[in-house]
Amino acid sequence: MKKIFSIFLGLMILSQIVMAAVEDVDCFKYYEFQSGLIFDDLMTEKASYSPGDEVVISYSLFSQMKSPIVEGSVRVQIFYNDPVQGEQMIDEFFVEKDINLMYNDVVEKEFTWTVPSGAKSGEYIVKTYFIVGDFFNLAGLSILPYGPPGVPGEMTTFDVKSTTASRIYFSKDDTYLNDKKYEFGVPTTAYESVPIKIKTKLVNEGPAKQVSVKLTTYEWDDTTDKAIDSYTVEKTVSLGANSKEEITYELPALPSNTYLVKFTATTGDEKSILKLRIPITGAKGRFIYLGLDKFPLIKGQKTTLFMCMSGSTDYSSVFNGKGTLEILDANGNSILKEGYGPFEVTSTPMGKMLEFTPTKNLNYLVLNADLYDDKGNLHDKVSLVYDYSKFASVPGNLAIKLAKDSIKQGEEIPYTITYTDNLGMPLNGKILIYVTDPEGKIIQTVKDKEISGSFNGKILISGNTGNYKIKVRELTQDKKAEASFTVTEKITPAVTTTTIKEVTTTIPEGKVGFNYLWIVALVIILIIIAILWRYKK
Repeated sequence: MKKIFSIFLGLMILSQIVMAAVEDVDCFKYYEFQSGLIFDDLMTEKASYSPGDEVVISYSLFSQMKSPIVEGSVRVQIFYNDPVQGEQMIDEFFVEKDINLMYNDVVEKEFTWTVPSGAKSGEYIVKTYFIVGDFFNLAGLSILPYGPPGVPGEMTTFDVKSTTASRIYFSKDDTYLNDKKYEFGVPTTAYESVPIKIKTKLVNEGPAKQVSVKLTTYEWDDTTDKAIDSYTVEKTVSLGANSKEEITYELPALPSNTYLVKFTATTGDEKSILKLRIPITGAKGRFIYLGLDKFPLIKGQKTTLFMCMSGSTDYSSVFNGKGTLEILDANGNSILKEGYGPFEVTSTPMGKMLEFTPTKNLNYLVLNADLYDDKGNLHDKVSLVYDYSKFASVPGNLAIKLAKDSIKQGEEIPYTITYTDNLGMPLNGKILIYVTDPEGKIIQTVKDKEISGSFNGKILISGNTGNYKIKVRELTQDKKAEASFTVTEKITPAVTTTTIKEVTTTIPEGKVGFNYLWIVALVIILIIIAILWRYKK
C-alpha cells in the first residue's frame, strides 16, 4: 500500500511540473548585485538647509535585472560627516516596502527627513540601499554602512548651516572590542567564540540631557528588526553639559555566525547609531540570493530557479551543505520540491540552478529554500512571495458586470467585479466601489474591500428615477471600471383589499342597543375595581 501511495504521489508531482537536476551556475549570472537595480537621480530639493527644515529627497528606481524583483524595500541611512571622526550615523529607516519590478520598470519615489533642531553645521550624507525580502542585498550593503563611501546603492549630500549646535554621538575613535580598538568598515578579523565586551563613549555637545540608550544584537543583519531578545539592554544615561559617558555592553561566547551589534541613543529629536559587525569563526552558511528567471509561470515555458550561497563567518571554514527547494501555489500545494547536495560550502559565493517546465499557468507562488549541514543542523531558511498583482507594470483587467440594467426604486442590484491578468488568471488587490446618481453625485461607497479574482455584492437603490453608475477602482494599480443602469418607478407594494359592507342597526327610540350597554357596563366595572385596588393599597 505504501509503495502504491508513493507512486501515486510521484505521479501527482510530475503532473504539476517537469524538471531537471540541480546544477552549478555562476552566482552572479542571475543575481546582478549593484547593477540589477539602479537608484537614478537621487537628490535633495535644495543644497542647504537649517535646523528644523524638512528635507525632500527624490529618486527613481530603475530595474536592469533580467529576472523579476519581488518584495523589495528601500532603506535609508543619514550621516553627519564629522571633520575628525568621519561618518557618524544619526538616523536609519525604511521608506518603501514590497516593491515588485520587471526588467526595465521605472518608478518615481520621494521621502522626507527633518533636520534635528540642534543639528551641527556641515555636510550630511544620504545613503540608500535596496533589499529583497528580509535577506538579500541587491543594491548596496547596509550591513557595511561606514565609509568613505561604504557600500551604498547610491548616495547624495546636503549642507546644514547652524549658529548653535546640540547633539549626541557615539565616538568611533573610542570604541573597543575586548580591549582592542574596533576597525569600522569591511571586517577583516573573525573572532573566536569567547565572551565579548564592547566599550565606547557617548558624547554630548550642548546642555545636560537624559538619554535613552538601547543595545541590541542581531544574527547577520537588523533589516527585520528582530534582535536576540536575551541580549537586549535598555537604560537611561544622564549626560552633563558638554560631557561624555562610557557605555559598556557584554555578550556571552556566541556560536559560529556573523552578528551585528547596534548601539542607539535618543533624546528629543537627537539620535546617534553605532554599528559593529562581529564574525565568530566556524562553519555557518547563508543564502545570498534566491529567485526565478521569469514570472508568472507559463504552462510549457522552461523556467529557472536560481540561488547563491556561501559561508558567512571566515575565509577558512567549510561544511557539506544540502537542502530543499520548493514552490507552493496560492493554496499551499507543493508544485515543485527538489533536494540538492551535499556539496562543500566555502566562503566563495557559489550558484546553483534548477530548470523546470510548469504544466499550468501560475501568477502567485511562494518560493522556499533551506540549507542544512550533513549533521542535520539548519544554517539558513528563506522564503519569497511572487504575486503578479503587485508588479508595477502588471497588465491587469478590471471589469464590473451587473445582474440587470434596469431596476425599480427600493430594489437591490447584484454586481460582480472581476480582476484578472492578461492570461485570465486571478489577481489580488484592494478595491473602492461607489455609486453616482443621475446628477453625477456620489451617493454610496464601499471602501477597502479585498479582491482575489472576483468580488460579488449588492447595492440597494432608493433615489430618484434616472441613469446611475456603479464605479470601481483598484487602488494598487489604479485600474478603473464602471457600469450603468437605470432606475425606473417605485416598487408597487402588495395591497390586501378588504371589502367592508355597511350595516345599519335600527335602535328603537328611547332604548340603547344591547351591545353598547354591555360595553359601557364593563368599562364602569373596571373603573370601580381600579379605584378599590388603589384605596386598598
